Amino acid sequence: MVSALKSVGAMLGAPAQGRAKSVEEILRPLARLDAHPRSLSAIYGTERLPFYTEGTQAGLNLRKPKMELTPMFHHIVERITLMKPTGWTLVGLRLLSCANPAEQKAIERNLNKVRAFVRRNYRKPEHAHTMVVQPPKKRKAPVLFHLFPEE
Repeated sequence: MVSALKSVGAMLGAPAQGRAKSVEEILRPLARLDAHPRSLSAIYGTERLPFYTEGTQAGLNLRKPKMELTPMFHHIVERITLMKPTGWTLVGLRLLSCANPAEQKAIERNLNKVRAFVRRNYRKPEHAHTMVVQPPKKRKAPVLFHLFPEE
């Protein structure tokens, strides 16, 4: 089997060294924490790879799935990308991982309620103006939405 793979490889092009500086390497899926940070194992661990990844390896032109965002989440991501405040990539990552599309809609509904409350009560020092979203443990970091009255 190995000699057959070497023959196919020779037909496809010249051998190239991998990360271990060898032309031949044994690839084993690893747990995420044990994997090289730029490897597929670091992303997927020992779970099944997404179809688009496997298809690309097989020469198929498959599109990577796009994240579904509600209009409000899309607008926030656009603003963060344009303004690029300190830590903006981490802020974007936390925002994008805090909620699936259905959860985003619920967050948007609740933010609209908080926004209406801020508009009515912003002059009172004790008014509510922040909403905290605590994603499931798998996604970790809480996200805070802090609302200000429009000027």
